[in-house]
Amino acid sequence: MIEFHSSRRDSRDGIALVMVLGFLAVMVILAVSFSISMRTERIASSSYVEVARARQFIDVALTRAIEDYDSDLTGANLLYPDFVVKKSTDSGGSPLSTNIFVGGVTNFVPVMFHTSATAAHWLPIDDPDTGEAIGRFAYLIFDCSGFLDANFAGRSNRLDGADGYQISVADLYPPDVVSSNSFRTLTSTYKRFDGLRELALLGGASTWSGGNPRYFYVYSRFASNRVHNTPPTPVNSGGRIPLDVTDTVLNGLETNVEAKLTACGVPNPSEVFENLLDYVDADIIPNQPDNATALASFNTERVPMINEIVMSNQVVYTQVPDGSGGMNNVYTHNLYVTVETWYPFPTDSTVPFTINVAQPTIGVIPPGSPLTPVAIAPGPSPAFTPKAFSFYTNTFLVGTVAPVNPAPVIVGIAGSTLGAITVTTGGSTVDSVTYGPAFPNLNVVSFTPADPVGSKKGSSEGISVIDPRMNYNSTHWAGAGLTLGQVNLNATGAEGPSTMFVRDGPVSNVAELGFLSVGSPWRTIALYNNAAGGGNPLHPVLDYFSGVDERKIRRGLVNINTPFPEVLTAVLNNAPIQDYPGGPVLAALEAGAAVAQQADEIAANIKSLTTLPTGQNVAGSSVIGKTTGLANLKTALGLTDSQVESVIANTHRLFRYRQNLFLVVMAAQAGKDRDNNRITDSEVTADQRAVALVWRDPVDEDGDGYYPTFVRFFKWIYE
Repeated sequence: MIEFHSSRRDSRDGIALVMVLGFLAVMVILAVSFSISMRTERIASSSYVEVARARQFIDVALTRAIEDYDSDLTGANLLYPDFVVKKSTDSGGSPLSTNIFVGGVTNFVPVMFHTSATAAHWLPIDDPDTGEAIGRFAYLIFDCSGFLDANFAGRSNRLDGADGYQISVADLYPPDVVSSNSFRTLTSTYKRFDGLRELALLGGASTWSGGNPRYFYVYSRFASNRVHNTPPTPVNSGGRIPLDVTDTVLNGLETNVEAKLTACGVPNPSEVFENLLDYVDADIIPNQPDNATALASFNTERVPMINEIVMSNQVVYTQVPDGSGGMNNVYTHNLYVTVETWYPFPTDSTVPFTINVAQPTIGVIPPGSPLTPVAIAPGPSPAFTPKAFSFYTNTFLVGTVAPVNPAPVIVGIAGSTLGAITVTTGGSTVDSVTYGPAFPNLNVVSFTPADPVGSKKGSSEGISVIDPRMNYNSTHWAGAGLTLGQVNLNATGAEGPSTMFVRDGPVSNVAELGFLSVGSPWRTIALYNNAAGGGNPLHPVLDYFSGVDERKIRRGLVNINTPFPEVLTAVLNNAPIQDYPGGPVLAALEAGAAVAQQADEIAANIKSLTTLPTGQNVAGSSVIGKTTGLANLKTALGLTDSQVESVIANTHRLFRYRQNLFLVVMAAQAGKDRDNNRITDSEVTADQRAVALVWRDPVDEDGDGYYPTFVRFFKWIYE
């Protein structure tokens, strides 16, 4: 029994030992597992920290990239970048290069820049406390400021150029879009594009002639046109003056407007300002410059203007009974003045007008002739309401003599002077001519016994004004042949006859200033340089005044300083050619290899004037008027001045300059510098890549030394 109980106790002791050993084994396993887990967590945490550090270094890269291009632009006082691609550059003795333009980042960069991307330098990041290298970064900056915005361009027909939707995308040369229809289909199917890759893939070969868009990007934002800053110094720091205002508001801006007109080189600024008031106000009564006599200035109101004056006489031979069964020869002499008015405006008037002629002073040869007409003051003409582009004439009897029997029968009109001739409506005078010199002499009329009873003889002479807006000035009148009912023969020179237009309301488009006379025959505010063709040199009013919407932030426009003539051509292509705003389209500007390349020539001119180093950045669209292509266009197509300027009017609002747009490709690496000789590839502990689209305003509007900047788009690149 004793042995039996001992055996059972030994068995229990063994089981306890096994259990303890098992428990210890489990504890060891748990301890090892925990140790491995902790080591993994420590490594993962360390890796996360390194990744987080690398991501923070991306912020450093972006900040340095922004500082890099900003210092370049401000240092050189540029409105538009003078580079296509800019890389991070280490000025140290042994820079380390890296190719960061690989993989997914290429999908964000315009295809035409792909061959320009070069290896960037790694720039070190040091711990500010220890001086130890803890990371490095590199970047490439691509200038995307000068492209078409695919979210706007080509989505509507080309009209007056009021918004970016009208920009033509077809007929670019070399071609980019297969056809405007294919592009319109793409943009109507997909309302918005967020990236170039998306734009390329969705468009495909049916849209893009080269497989990828070349002249498009997917974002644009142009700050207000309310300021004017032209390098190297501000020339219009007072800002652009709004013209989309009532005549009452405009009248309060007289001093400032006249100062701007003077700065633009516009002659007679005070008179031109009064013309501008006439252009804007709703009435048809001409304003007058300060201290000017009534209507002694060039006219802008939409009224019929005195254009040609003809003086004629008629001597009539008749017989009357002499009381004794015989007949006496008698002669009647009448003197007439015919007045022609011209209404050179594109819309019918709704207002009735009358012409009034004052009594003239009549002279004859031989002096004292019994046939000298007695001057009379005729009544007004019948009321007339002029139609568009119409002439109206009325003849007045201004002198007559009772039947007389002179001997010899010879008389001529010589040394006569006209009285005042006016056009009135509702009791107000809207046009007036007082011709100072003696009127041209009329040929002498004579009769002989061989002339039959009832004979009528006379002659006529006329004077015509070069430009009816100048009819108040006698020096602009001349005898140039009778042309009643048509444009005067002497209506030549300078810009030549052109359609006149009056808004009778706030200015909608600053280019309408091109309809205002500057006080010389057929010379108006010049939107383009036509000095070589007899017109005025350029008056850059587009850069000094603003119209509707020009003071708002706008999307979808084109930077006037773009280095891509193809983009400039797209803006100019299909621009309507018209006689006046809202008028019928007579033709359209063309582009492409198959035509005269009108738009291409002007685009190339603009590029040469605005792109460094041949030109200079500009802060407004008046540069369009500096191109030789416009003057050539006038000659080649036989256009009038208003038709040439319609190209500018229908184009300039599609251009602005207040946009810098940069795509920044970035790489950043965290690391541990083990050899105290910068971080090398073997010492890298984390790597991050990203792209960012950064917008910058090239104008320091507040004068505080800072240029508004924001990040429009940011994306991490995972590969």
